Parts: sequence; C-alpha cells; structure tokens
Amino acid sequence: MNDIKLVELMGDIYRKLIKGIAPMAKTEDLSMTEMLVLWKMHTRECRRVGELVDDLGLSPSTLTGILDRLTLAGWLAREDDPADRRAVVMRRTEKLDKFLHSVKRMGNKRLETVFRKMPHDLIDRLTADLTAVSRSLEAEENQE
Repeated sequence: MNDIKLVELMGDIYRKLIKGIAPMAKTEDLSMTEMLVLWKMHTRECRRVGELVDDLGLSPSTLTGILDRLTLAGWLAREDDPADRRAVVMRRTEKLDKFLHSVKRMGNKRLETVFRKMPHDLIDRLTADLTAVSRSLEAEENQE
C-alpha cells in the first residue's frame, strides 16, 4: 500500500466514524466544524485559543467566529489566561461536559459493534501500528 492510499484509508475511516455523531450534532444545531472544536476540548478543561488554531488548522478569524457562537450558546466560556493577560482561554461548561459524555457513550457503542467482529490480535496490532505512526508524525512536527 502506498503512503497516499494509507492516508486516504484513514480519512475514509474518520469520515465514517464522524457520520455516526452527525445526528447528535444536528440535534444540537452544531456544524461539524463546531463539533470538532468542542471535541478538541474533551481532554482538558480549558485550552488557549492559539492552541486551538494550531490543532485545528483554522484561521484565527474563522475560529473566533466559531468560538463566539459556541460561547453564546453556552458550550464554552471565554476567560483571560491567568498565565498571560494578552491571551484568552476557552473553558468547557457543564453543558458541554454532559454532551461530550453522551457523544463518547454513543461512539463507544458503535466502535464496540465494529471491533467485536475483529480478532483481538488484529485490534492490538492496529492500535500499536497507529500509535507508532502518530508518534512518528509528532516527532517530525517537533523538528520543524
């Protein structure tokens, strides 16, 4: 398999997984881009706006508009960064925590159904291989 085919395959898997959460986003009147921004908040209580720009690859002006809508809707709270008064951090709200819990629960059910059909050694190997790819990409990113 060539490198481009591998990237296309990972993109295809990602799109299929995302399609599973699209109905939840729609019921909350969220675009998939807004959903992606909210998902980036799931691992930490707050994140700097600059970090989100880097992680998501969105322009600062585009992200600002999205963050404004998400803040107005009660998903996020905007605060001054205590470590740098010039910077802004976005903080998860209780509303977002409850929603992300539901998204994770639904996602886990879907993945359990998919992975239940696969041998455990394949899942373990796939996890190890994808972890190695992720680490390699991260190392390359850190060298830039």
